[in-house]
Amino acid sequence: MQNQILLEQQMLNLKQDNHLCLIYDKDPLEQMPALVPFIKQGLENNEQFIYIADDLSVEQLSLILKINRIDVDAEIDRGALKLWTRKEWRQPGELDSIEKSKQVHEVIDGAIKAGFEGIRFAVEMTWTLDPDITAEKLETWESTINTIFPRGFPGKMICQYNRHRLPASVINQAFRTHPLAILENYVCHNAFYEEPNILNDKSETFRSEWIIHQLKEAYLRFIKMQNENEVNYLSDLVSKNKSSLSSTTNIIKVLGKKYAIFLLSLIGNNGSIRFGEIKNKLGGISSSTLSHRLDELKAAGLIERDIYPEIPPKVEYSLSKNGAKLLKTLNPLL
Repeated sequence: MQNQILLEQQMLNLKQDNHLCLIYDKDPLEQMPALVPFIKQGLENNEQFIYIADDLSVEQLSLILKINRIDVDAEIDRGALKLWTRKEWRQPGELDSIEKSKQVHEVIDGAIKAGFEGIRFAVEMTWTLDPDITAEKLETWESTINTIFPRGFPGKMICQYNRHRLPASVINQAFRTHPLAILENYVCHNAFYEEPNILNDKSETFRSEWIIHQLKEAYLRFIKMQNENEVNYLSDLVSKNKSSLSSTTNIIKVLGKKYAIFLLSLIGNNGSIRFGEIKNKLGGISSSTLSHRLDELKAAGLIERDIYPEIPPKVEYSLSKNGAKLLKTLNPLL
């Protein structure tokens, strides 16, 4: 469920001109967790949506969309939703990228003239199962798509590949020609994307430089994601402790107080530790200051206090689950 929510959020955050390949194993229904929010958002944004159904029939697709609370008939009537088959999409003869571009530009121009504020495509790539369409021709066409949407008019396209029905050569060219890939429940930045080499017939030297560039970009995205995860963790921590903390600023305020981070580290390194042991290890801290600081960390949800029914009472402090996560994040800075 969590992965599905993440996928939906990623689909809703796609940028203008995004061109994605969606790779699924066999069952066309595997596409729907990614496609349904993508379709709904487009229609809600007054964007025209063109779906090329081939692995599914138009009737099957229509039923699936209705089950997912899309008013198919009303959207078709207003011209917002078009459910096509390969008959409407496939041009006769060999796949010609120039002619295909003209066809798509005509569709885009029609959407603009009809008053739509953008356009989206979802294309089931089994339409290419034809002796006249080679993997090489398809690769050139998929590369061309990356330059096809006019500036200032939002456009997005998802090309859906069935691994069971399409040959490996076709699947591999999909990875080379799409900047983003949808795999199971994730939208991935595609480090194997190399469209400029295909479209412009660049040299092997250029291709090597491009691969290096892609790897560096992938690393930078990874670092950015790690940083975002840390920020998100702090935000989540705040939302789970609303009674004592109202914002990330308050967490930082607690951690910024004298002894706080040291206490977090000391408790974490000892597993569990008693008040007197903490006071002895810190040295120079008054009992009242230590007690107050421990209360603040407990109120922030970062430590736990266990009281054992003994005489005299035994009290031990340990990190909470959230405190342990936060300490792991802070350790490189300590």
